[in-house]
Amino acid sequence: MKTIKLCVTTDVHGALFPEFYHDQSPAPFGLSRLSTLIHNYRKNYEVILIDNGDFLQGTPFSTYAATHRTSESIMAKALNRLNYDYHNLGNHDFNYGEETLFQFLEDTHAPLLTSNINYQGSPLGKSVIHTTESGVTLGLIGLTTQYIPNWENPAHIQNMTFMDACEQLQAEITALRSQVDRVVVIIMAVWKTIP
Repeated sequence: MKTIKLCVTTDVHGALFPEFYHDQSPAPFGLSRLSTLIHNYRKNYEVILIDNGDFLQGTPFSTYAATHRTSESIMAKALNRLNYDYHNLGNHDFNYGEETLFQFLEDTHAPLLTSNINYQGSPLGKSVIHTTESGVTLGLIGLTTQYIPNWENPAHIQNMTFMDACEQLQAEITALRSQVDRVVVIIMAVWKTIP
């Protein structure tokens, strides 16, 4: 039986390559560097790989990819290439508008955990029950800050409702607690004390 290793990335901000764009010098970050680590972990552990948001925006490459769309989201390809199991949204994932966001969500193989955002009345994502190889059940909950409407261009989120993350968390835990061995909460920048 392999040990479970929960690996979470956050604030990738479009950094696929391990270099600084202004001078192409080596940088201590980037998904291509992460791929080696995750590959080695998967040899020895049961890895659950989750991204915690702010994935789409942040580099000249990701901006170009978002504004010159192809038939498949380049950022989703990166997420899929590393075989992420789940992902959550952050406030910067809305910066390019609904079309870019929904292409990314459609092309990403990993289920979306973000449960406190509704799009036209339906949740964008949902909590899941993940069963490990050894039979341990994990309730995975994803939340993002409800303050996005205070920061984002209204045109980018006009069909969305952002629910209070703390209230949603309490509802999700109540719904999952009796069904799982452990609850794992992935939260992106709530800006409020969680009771």
